[in-house]
Parts: sequence; structure tokens; C-alpha cells
Amino acid sequence: MKTPSHFLITIFLALLLSVPLIQTATEASHGKWPGALEVFQYWPNPANLHAFERHLQDDSLTIQTLRPWIQATQYFALRDAGQQVLIGKNGWLFYQPGISAATQRPHRGESTTADALAAAIHFRDALATRGIRLIIMPAPNKESIYPDQLVSCEPQQHILDEQMRAFLDGCAKANLETVDLFSVYREARRNSPDLLYLKQDSHWSPFGVELAAQAVALRIGASVPTTGLYGHRIVSLTRHGDLVHILRSPVIEAQLAPESITTTQIYRTDTGGSYTDDTGSDVLVLGDSFLRIFEQDEPGSAGFIAHLAQRLGHPVASIVNDGGASTLVRQELSRHPQLLAKTKVVVWEFVERDLRLGTEGWQMIPLPSSH
Repeated sequence: MKTPSHFLITIFLALLLSVPLIQTATEASHGKWPGALEVFQYWPNPANLHAFERHLQDDSLTIQTLRPWIQATQYFALRDAGQQVLIGKNGWLFYQPGISAATQRPHRGESTTADALAAAIHFRDALATRGIRLIIMPAPNKESIYPDQLVSCEPQQHILDEQMRAFLDGCAKANLETVDLFSVYREARRNSPDLLYLKQDSHWSPFGVELAAQAVALRIGASVPTTGLYGHRIVSLTRHGDLVHILRSPVIEAQLAPESITTTQIYRTDTGGSYTDDTGSDVLVLGDSFLRIFEQDEPGSAGFIAHLAQRLGHPVASIVNDGGASTLVRQELSRHPQLLAKTKVVVWEFVERDLRLGTEGWQMIPLPSSH
């Protein structure tokens, strides 16, 4: 006679065996070769074995069925959102890699403040040979402006990340022009209840966008638009932020109410059409997804680029690459030097965390000859 322990062991083994059997039966019903056997089709080196493991996870019927519910249980019961997202207070979410970049020692292969400074100086000098002025605008990490929504603390009166402090100090010593959004946003928090960042997103809010555009326009020297070329209209939208989408859990997404956002869209007063760039402008803007949000995304023409153009009174040109503001936008510019033909000012935006995490690091990118 079997003991209760033998019975439980039998049930446990049956459950373990059922997973590959169900997976194999499902694949066979769709005319597919069993995924578990694909490991024998390639040489067993580390790269192939790692790819095989990822393939099994992505195609696993059990994982696809159970993962969203397990994630939802971790999220709502344990306040654990995984490796990419941290849950803050009052419905706030934060991007985990950005926090790690600011609080942990650099890992081997990551960029350094010295790399960023060297690239910035090289870029400034290359533009200067063409008579072009460079303005650098680091976009603060969300947690740098709202640390009190992540942990119990008072809003900070200084830049949290030592690397960013070192970078801005280095820019001052090298006579690099910068726009200090950290100071602008700290002042705004003291004087306005409007949020500078979206609760569910890693990016700035429409209010944060407008303050950044105002700060850059003032730095360029345009305090009041010289023409009435652009007007603005209020556009409301409802959306989940990128930090919700990173979770890749329909169960969590269904339980989280999307954010209601009021944006200011820029349009031409002569045609009524939404703002568009001009590749022949005297102002060129380079940057990452902070320039994409509301501009290329819904509702369009309501992001930093359009608001800067409105404040300048004329369109600008731009190169935008998600996560690629450290190097990829400069590589793109080197392939399209005609964008610099009439340029007098280049505005270079990159998010704070890219001091360490920028795609392709901080490479020295030579500009083609202007002749």
C-alpha cells in the first residue's frame, strides 16, 4: 500500500512530466518539430545553448499561460515588478536600470563620466570649426527629481548622481554650454503642483516638456517668439506608460488604470497643420526617447521639439534615436552632414542614465569636412 508521501511524489512527477508532454502535443498539432529537440541541430556552444534556452521560454505554452498571472501576483501581493521596474508610492513606477546606474559602481564595459566629457568636448570642437554652437541638455532621471515617491525622504536640493554632478562640473571647467534641468525642475517643484514626470512612464510630463523647451530657448537667446507662425491647442489622451508595457503582463495592465494626460499640441497658424521639422533650419536638435514622447507618439507635435520651435518662432531640424543619444545620433549626423549646412546651434539632449548605459557608449564621431 502506497503511503501519502508516495502519492504526493507521484502527483508531483506527473505534473512535471505533463509540461513537456502538453508542449510536444501542442507543437505536433500545429505541425511543428518538438522544440526540445532543436538543441541537437546545432553545435553545443554557449551561444547556441543560451539561444535554445530563450527559445524554449518564449515558446513554452506553460510559461505563456502562467507567467502573466505569476507576475500579477508578485506585483500586487509582493510589490515586485521584476528586474526592469520598481514600484514606488501612490501609483508611481520607476525604471530600475536607471536607479542602478546612479547608485551602483560601474561594471566592466560601462561608460564613464570621463568618456562622456571627452565625447562632448570633441563634438563641441568639431562643430566650432563650422561656426556652430553646441548646447548640452541632460534630461534628469525620474528618480532624481522625485526620489520621495520611491523612498521616504525629502525632495533633494542637489543632484543625486555623483556622476552627473561630475559631468556638469567637467562641462563648466571645459566651457561647455549646458542647460541645467535639475535646477529648473527643483524650482518648479517648489512653486507648482504640476507633475514634471508621468507616474507610469520613465519620461517627462507635458509640463516638464514645456519647461525644458523654455529653458533651451532662453539659453539660445529667444525669450519671445519673433513671429506668430505657431499656435497651440489642448489635446487630451489616456495611455499606459512605457513602464507598464515593459512588464509585458496583460493581467497587470488590465488592473492598472491608464494615466489621463493633457498635452499642448503645436500647429501652424497659416495652414492649421501640426508642427513639422525643417531640415534647413538653423537649429538642430539631437536626442533620445525624451524627444520622441508626445512628438512622434500620440498626439504628435506636442513634444520638446515642437515646443522649442514655437518659442523660437521657426521650425527646427532633429535627429531622434531611442536610447541612442550618446553616440547613435552623432553617427546619424555624420552620415547626413547636409543637416549642418545652415545650422548655427545644435541642442544635444540625452537622459542622465546614459552616462553609463548609452547605446554604443560615448564614441568619438568625426564630422565630415564642410568643404
